[in-house]
Amino acid sequence: MLRSISVAVLFVFLFSYPAFSLETDTRMESKATVIAQALQQAETAMQASTTPPTETAVEVNKDYRQSLEAELKNEPSEDEDLPGEFSNYYRYMPRQGVSENRGTVGITEAASEYTYEFKAFGEKLPLEVGIGAQYVGIDNSTNFSLPRRLTEVTTGIEATLPFFFDKTYLRLGVAPSFFSDNWSFDSIDFKMLGKAYFIYKPSDKLIFVGGVAAFPGFYSSIAPIAGVIYKPDNKWSFNLIPPRPNIDYALTKKLNVFAEYSLTSNEYKVTKDDERNITLQYQEQHAGLGLNYRFNKYIESSVSMGQIFKRNFQYRDSLGKLKIQSGLYSEFKVTVNM
Repeated sequence: MLRSISVAVLFVFLFSYPAFSLETDTRMESKATVIAQALQQAETAMQASTTPPTETAVEVNKDYRQSLEAELKNEPSEDEDLPGEFSNYYRYMPRQGVSENRGTVGITEAASEYTYEFKAFGEKLPLEVGIGAQYVGIDNSTNFSLPRRLTEVTTGIEATLPFFFDKTYLRLGVAPSFFSDNWSFDSIDFKMLGKAYFIYKPSDKLIFVGGVAAFPGFYSSIAPIAGVIYKPDNKWSFNLIPPRPNIDYALTKKLNVFAEYSLTSNEYKVTKDDERNITLQYQEQHAGLGLNYRFNKYIESSVSMGQIFKRNFQYRDSLGKLKIQSGLYSEFKVTVNM
């Protein structure tokens, strides 16, 4: 009964889309956004610890481009009273042929994620909590057995701490998650993901990042986190941090054009030929171009298109692998700050 209620609430939360999905990746939000926000929160918290009570600390801007710009310039954000963010995206990948098999496979993804930022322990410790869900719908006409859907539900908390060296911070995060093919919350579907990385800011235009992400129970249980955020002027932003690096150019104050790359690699517990709890890996990469428009301080939206490649489904324990041919994708995303 409890599981049925949970699934019903989740579908309402995801706008009742019939085959709904999240990259998260809760990985849906780019690390460049998180890092820029984390740095501003950490710096604000450190300033607040030495600031008289009559002064007001600067809050972080939830908007991706402007939060990065405000952080690099050490300027206040226009969204300082909006600590929450609700993001949704839908990605469509038309049916494509497969290698060494007849038939085609089409995939749709959809996702939602909510994050909220606040400070604990007397406004000294910046924290971010979040919850998200992702759905991968599979339209399969091959004789390779695949589930009709893959689902992910993720929660998480992250903290940013000043480190021993000047202009250096430590970001820590854990994300209890469930990966399945039926929105289940069984113990076999549970994974405790984690990450830890250092942030070094030598100047207002440059940020370096280095650390590791841990995926216990996955085939690849450790992955490096390394990259750089560089903003040479008010127009260009180079956010070269996995899993979704991008290059952004501001055409106007509200309209940006961007190029992006993304890597997805997840594992799910699924049912295959009436055999339960089989591990299925799904991997893909995509690269494309898009436009992002900021309507006001509350709402922004983006559209993008490009090429998706190196896609495959693979069962662990040598139960088979299906390679999908490269093709096009389109994506629509809406973000609401609140």
